Amino acid sequence: MNKAVLIYANWCGHCQMLKPKWDEVKTMLNERVSVIEIEDSDPYKNDKIEMLNNELNGSQKVEVMGYPTLFKIRNNKLEYYQKEREPLQMSQFFNEGTEKRSIFKVSKSKSKSKRSKSRRNNKNLTKRMKQKKNKKSRKFNRKN
Repeated sequence: MNKAVLIYANWCGHCQMLKPKWDEVKTMLNERVSVIEIEDSDPYKNDKIEMLNNELNGSQKVEVMGYPTLFKIRNNKLEYYQKEREPLQMSQFFNEGTEKRSIFKVSKSKSKSKRSKSRRNNKNLTKRMKQKKNKKSRKFNRKN
């Protein structure tokens, strides 16, 4: 799961300009992307950043050189956003690598045949189970 992180300050003009675009980006993010927002005056700001640092591999550490700071954490690696601050570009950056990838491509006709085959197998299995149960009950009745 990717993490989209925004570290900002309410007093910052650049952050104020980014805020409406950021709100739009959040609506465009995949369900596999969690959003983390850390405001400069948050009393737990350093603790939150330290928690993010604990998720990173090796020598990487979150660095806030100015506001706003945008980055993602993907596969325990930190990647800062350095492109245009437009909702489409930002959402593509944060969604990158979260798409579901299927190894096999099954056509509809094959999937239907597989489904019907599994249903037949289930029917056969339940038939066999019933037959076993009947045999056991017959043996029990013979003994009594």
